Amino acid sequence: MISISLITLFLFLSFQEPAREEPKFELDRLCGKLVHVDRSADKQKDFYQDKKRKPLSHVELVLYPRMPNDQCCQTDSPVEAVRTGRGGDFRFKKRISGTYWLVARWKEHSYNTLVILRPAKSNVDFCSNTTFEIDDTGKFTYAITVVVE
Repeated sequence: MISISLITLFLFLSFQEPAREEPKFELDRLCGKLVHVDRSADKQKDFYQDKKRKPLSHVELVLYPRMPNDQCCQTDSPVEAVRTGRGGDFRFKKRISGTYWLVARWKEHSYNTLVILRPAKSNVDFCSNTTFEIDDTGKFTYAITVVVE
């Protein structure tokens, strides 16, 4: 029997703050699912537990080039903009290597995170393994689920 382990890697970046570190993971494609996560503190165990995950539909996602001053979105020229579908799924069409600000505009707020895009020549599509999350504290993060056999 093949045992399958799921390892979820989280990259946490601050909400509306310039990133102080480079993203830890490179993405082959900028696509996946956008969700809102209700994280409630478990006061007895001193950690956060995911209580509810809700796909975010019809949310505008905008990709901006990262400028040398590390400030988000100082240019009027986004690279591309898309809207999430009914289940929160999205896919940017352009695949140009570089470091970008990904901005989600939801409920009259803007949430941003840095992403590194390094397109590979692989035909493997990892969109279903990539989840972008906005939590109730305002953090915009992404998680990549890796299946190990």
